[in-house]
Amino acid sequence: MKSFCELTVRGRALRLRQLALKALERYDIDVKRVRLVTNETNGVLRVDTADGKKYVLRVTDPAGCHGLAELRSELMWL
Repeated sequence: MKSFCELTVRGRALRLRQLALKALERYDIDVKRVRLVTNETNGVLRVDTADGKKYVLRVTDPAGCHGLAELRSELMWL
């Protein structure tokens, strides 16, 4: 399997979508649609549910531009 950095823009979008769907299995929501909003520093995806709710899912690569300290700081802020 290619690393995320080696993928094309489309390949990265597909990989992020697959990861999002896998992560969303752990939540009690009926996912209707997942769409990529942006994939700059982080992957940001819009999640629409069958009951009309909307969520934002952010995926980041800890080996990328953010170190563990920055990720912890962001989580504390959120």
